Amino acid sequence: MRKRLLILIALIAIAAPLMAGVNFTGRFRAGWTMDINSKDGFTIQPYKSSDTKITLRALDDNNIWSITVDGTFKNVNDISVKANMSLSITDLLNYLGHDTKEATFKMTVISDDKGTALSAYNDKAGDGYYKFRNNGIYNLQLQFGYLNYISLSIVGDPTFGTFSNIKDKDPSVAISLLSSPIKGMEISGAFAYNGYQKDYVLIVSNNPNDDELVKEIQFKYGVNGAFDYNIGTALNLKYDLGLSFWDTFAMDMTPYKKNSYKVPSSGDNANFLHVGFYGGNDIVNGYLEYRLGIMLPNNENAMYAHGLKIGLEVEPVTGLTFNAHYTINNFRTIAKDYEIGFNTQYSFSGTSILLNLDIKWLSIKNELTITPRFSISF
Repeated sequence: MRKRLLILIALIAIAAPLMAGVNFTGRFRAGWTMDINSKDGFTIQPYKSSDTKITLRALDDNNIWSITVDGTFKNVNDISVKANMSLSITDLLNYLGHDTKEATFKMTVISDDKGTALSAYNDKAGDGYYKFRNNGIYNLQLQFGYLNYISLSIVGDPTFGTFSNIKDKDPSVAISLLSSPIKGMEISGAFAYNGYQKDYVLIVSNNPNDDELVKEIQFKYGVNGAFDYNIGTALNLKYDLGLSFWDTFAMDMTPYKKNSYKVPSSGDNANFLHVGFYGGNDIVNGYLEYRLGIMLPNNENAMYAHGLKIGLEVEPVTGLTFNAHYTINNFRTIAKDYEIGFNTQYSFSGTSILLNLDIKWLSIKNELTITPRFSISF
């Protein structure tokens, strides 16, 4: 905690000379989870045990720099802080009278969080599994762009893993390239050394009754590719209709959290593939996302896991939305491993108050979860 506060103080000190004309914004979010299951009965806890959160952001009038601080509260003795500072070299040069034409350059210092590679994937499901990241704790990210056609990102841990859990304290870096060659299309590619990614569609057993989905992995080497094409955008239609996918090949995996699941053996490889179809307009939107995880153990046969998520969102009036989704985490154990969820959200007109209600049924735990939460922006 002390190191995080020192980083935050350093970021503020760096920005202090530029504090004239600063705009401050923020958001406070809190919620509670009510679980009803056959094992523990009825329990109430903070949403996800760590979702009472406050976000503060400072941005100067010329968009040259910004500081964002996220504080997450589990209890009075367990508070985590993430912070980053972004500096737009492009806007700074323009402010000083130097025209950068169509080129952009941005530098971001990231404290207590991983760096995320650029991706073309259109994450309609909202699960964030596509995020291909380095595995550092304190990171420096450099982003270059030209017009809206191409962007390059390099994010790495300048401490060479001193504060991370990377074995042997190796450096950790993710390099990515994002391009929009034609209207409505985006393509991206990325490489990571000592990388990290979350996914729930990777099994570690040849026996379906012993299947366990790996939640997160770290790997020595990894490559990622993504694609998105929206016909609606390409043809200037009044609705979206698109295809999006991403694929990651992870090599030389090691467990990210020991003993949290049946981890792959050191040196195992894996492949993740998500393919999504989506469409809709201002009132109704839907998506279908197919998920494939292939485990490639050393000297053993490959193991496959298939998943699927289907979702629908309706916004009958401005500010009021209804969502429903059905998720199959593993087709081999579909009878015991699926999820049904409903969500409604309302934003008061002319205010910054947002109310949200989640209802989920988790078959593998025989559990009903009801989560009301709210957020206030300022």
